[in-house]
Amino acid sequence: MLPREFQEINVMRSQVLSAQYEISILSAQETFFLKSRLINISAGHLEIYLIPADEKGTSEKNQIVIRPDDTTIRANLRLDPKVFTRVRNSFNSVRHSNIIAEAKLDTCLTLSEQGDLIIEEPVRANILDFTLTRTFT
Repeated sequence: MLPREFQEINVMRSQVLSAQYEISILSAQETFFLKSRLINISAGHLEIYLIPADEKGTSEKNQIVIRPDDTTIRANLRLDPKVFTRVRNSFNSVRHSNIIAEAKLDTCLTLSEQGDLIIEEPVRANILDFTLTRTFT
């Protein structure tokens, strides 16, 4: 059990600040990039790279990497091509909406009472679930 001044979380929440779609004309490789501000961790950003999985499937896991000396956390997600297209298309109509990203991890992260992430070594965790919630205003 953790001391009272610490808490554990296994879901990272962030507010999406910007989205960028890229496609290589020659290779047809698509990438959707989201930059977001962490909500339930006191400071920092979450960068999320969404890539459609190839038709053969992939054995690569959806992962997140957290480095103790970096305030930006990076995540790579390979999506079913149909899901990738739906996510990409959902951003076409975004004007001024609030989008919250949540990543459920296979490991717990320790936070101080102030919400600071406490790690001494790099953390590489698998993403068990990832959701985008959009609020219309």
